[in-house]
Amino acid sequence: GAPAVGAIGAAYGPRSALLTGGVAAATVGLVMLAVSLPSRRTAAAG
Repeated sequence: GAPAVGAIGAAYGPRSALLTGGVAAATVGLVMLAVSLPSRRTAAAG
């Protein structure tokens, strides 16, 4: 989970924490994009 990622990032240092944070943000962005695409298609089809 997120707390584990944060703990690992803190253990490896600020640079790794920033990296894991960026990866997490990118993952969230991709998930939000994947969720928004079907609704857009449905709206266009409907």
